[in-house]
Amino acid sequence: METISFDYNAFQEWIPAAERVFAVARPRSVLEHGLGNGTKFFLDRCHRVVSIEWMVKPEHTKWVQTCQQMFQDHQLRWTIIPYACSGLLATEDEMARIGRYPEILRCRSEIDEVLASVYQDISPDVIFVDAGIHLRGTLVQASFDHAPIILAHDTNIPVYGWARIDVPNHYVCLKLAEGLGTTAWIEKSQTELIHALS
Repeated sequence: METISFDYNAFQEWIPAAERVFAVARPRSVLEHGLGNGTKFFLDRCHRVVSIEWMVKPEHTKWVQTCQQMFQDHQLRWTIIPYACSGLLATEDEMARIGRYPEILRCRSEIDEVLASVYQDISPDVIFVDAGIHLRGTLVQASFDHAPIILAHDTNIPVYGWARIDVPNHYVCLKLAEGLGTTAWIEKSQTELIHALS
């Protein structure tokens, strides 16, 4: 596989933690929520990458186009899903952004419907959550039982709703990096990986 270079900055502080995960687990496929340097990282290491961009703002369309150009040589291994969010999802995302994360997400069924369609196309080894929307805790919750390894960035920022995650008994939650925060939820059957990260 051709290696893609990327610039490292605070927004990619999750990369050293992800490298540790990838060194042990050696995943072949990734579903990522959000596009950018994470996409580059995964294309370097995986045979299959599916990226969902949850578009709640007009500028997300331009970002999708930028990423399509940036990764155009990887179309055989990379699928991009630019999802235009409903008004309801955009409203609830805005509520989360201003610190009023909805008690009951009425848009959860929309998220589940999009993901059900995605899971017909890929059974990911890893799901990565670093989306441009603020409902990231909900995206993690919707990921359980769809991948043995779930990684998320910005987990020290409460506005994303991390405290609302109800971790199933067959997963363990590991804090992998401070700063903005990187967290992994790993199926307990992945004993070698859990031992390596603990």
